[in-house]
Amino acid sequence: RSYAVLDPGAMPEPSPARAAGSRASSADSSTESGERQSLLGDKSGSIHQEAVSEDQFGLFMAVVGTALVVFGAVVFWLSHELMHHGSNNVTALDALVFALVSALGTGFGDTVVDPHSPGMRLFTTAYIWVSCLYFVFFFGLSVSRAMRKRTMEKRDQTLSSTWAIFLVLMVTQLGAVVFSTLEKWSYLDALYFSTVAICSVGYGDLVPTTTPGKVALLVYLVAGFAVVTYCLGSMVDSIIGHFVRKAEHAFLRNKLSVDQLDAMDSDHNGEIDEAEFAIYMLQQLGRVSDRELSDLREAFQRQLTLSSRRRSVAATPGLNQLK
Repeated sequence: RSYAVLDPGAMPEPSPARAAGSRASSADSSTESGERQSLLGDKSGSIHQEAVSEDQFGLFMAVVGTALVVFGAVVFWLSHELMHHGSNNVTALDALVFALVSALGTGFGDTVVDPHSPGMRLFTTAYIWVSCLYFVFFFGLSVSRAMRKRTMEKRDQTLSSTWAIFLVLMVTQLGAVVFSTLEKWSYLDALYFSTVAICSVGYGDLVPTTTPGKVALLVYLVAGFAVVTYCLGSMVDSIIGHFVRKAEHAFLRNKLSVDQLDAMDSDHNGEIDEAEFAIYMLQQLGRVSDRELSDLREAFQRQLTLSSRRRSVAATPGLNQLK
């Protein structure tokens, strides 16, 4: 079978009669355009609104995560205060560090806060599960959004991967400088501790003991986890994306077979238009699924139904008077 590939940029010029008919129907076209705008215009900012809602949801997630850590710190601190009758040397800062370390799965092993009672161990078990799952979801969501924005902006993958490695090294070096200064450690010990902390290993042989060091640890763990998670995701995405793009380019350079043309001709009229070509290629490249295409077709038919109903109502004087 031979196929005619239609070029949308090489369409014939309209005849004078068709041009006159087009001018005669300009009023109807403007009316339909206005109706379509009324149907779709209220959704014109939907993409922007979706981005705003995602930002609001991310802010909400951050607030809930902070509240979860603070709640754990309050429970840990109050339990020790009640058990030691106010003579306990555990400060609120110690409890806050313990809660954050437990939530992020670091666990340095310095049991200044010791949940040794059965009730507190049961609470700690539940707290670790809830907080770890929550922060895994939170950081995963943040990385997913960052990856999607990065893909939409079409940044250079190699540059992004190089920048990610540089950023991880800079954060580790910054932690080494800060902890060596605040805790009076050697630079090598501070570098070792910052790496152990930011990678969630937590051997416990080195832990901050000063108040400024504990405060710095709180900030470093949250910021460091976010940076490392994003950078590792970025590097993996860059490596996988490199091979995916090579496969896509090879596929696009290949000559189409008869079977592919048959599959591309969705209306079976012996012609391949731009829409059929684009839909087939998007499916083969994995950019859109059959279910997503089905949802788009259903949405299109729904808009056509709404538009036809609106036109029928507008053409009925009796119904117009009821508005």
